[in-house]
Amino acid sequence: MNARVELLANRYKLDVDAIRPAVQQLLRSPLFVRAPRASSLLDFLVDQTLDGMGNTITEHAIGLAVFRRDARSYDTALDPVVRVQMGRLRARLAQYDAVQPAASMHLSIPLGTYVPDFAFDRAKVAPSRPIQLTPLRDLTGAAGSERFVAGVEEELGSKLFQAFGSLVRLPPQSLAWPASGAGPQHRLEGSVRVEKNHVRASMRLVDTRAGDIAWLSQFDRTGELGMTLQEELAGAICTQVEWYLSNTHRSDHT
Repeated sequence: MNARVELLANRYKLDVDAIRPAVQQLLRSPLFVRAPRASSLLDFLVDQTLDGMGNTITEHAIGLAVFRRDARSYDTALDPVVRVQMGRLRARLAQYDAVQPAASMHLSIPLGTYVPDFAFDRAKVAPSRPIQLTPLRDLTGAAGSERFVAGVEEELGSKLFQAFGSLVRLPPQSLAWPASGAGPQHRLEGSVRVEKNHVRASMRLVDTRAGDIAWLSQFDRTGELGMTLQEELAGAICTQVEWYLSNTHRSDHT
């Protein structure tokens, strides 16, 4: 794996749960619905990158996989289809950014590479009031699981604070906020099940004003039960919450 791809893999491993739905939203836009070749090309490049295969993307591989060229006769020197379509794709991505300036994620493909560059605009996802984080419930109750879940909670609290600039942490018996409505609009709750080298977190975001569940998702991760897995799980949850709130914030202001 070359240095750039390794850097991208480390950078995006916590954001996959937010990147994929954001890309699908982009592909549903009029700019891409009317451009099936560009959509297929972008879908392929994103999937390869997020699956850790960015280092295998070549002009020849794209020609075979996306544009169905015959492997027996395909010659990139004679057939410029990939170069032409990459130029058109980069132009469409730039055009999308121009017509969708409020998008929470900006996607580009730098010249000289086929690996997409994803950038989240955190300034557009910050809520007007802090998020309330309640203690994560340990559903396993086995030796070591309580410490692991506590570590996930600490990592999640840190990442939420970095993302939104404020955070309220209350014990379970203090879920009710004063009737004045001065508290957080959203409360993040969740539970974690821990098995050997496998963790599943079930998270939900509650709209405290309406009393409804605004967002619900599960996160599965595998690996050694340590700090790295705690950071990865917390990062995935935080990124997905950011993505949801960014789209909610944008809908409320359109």
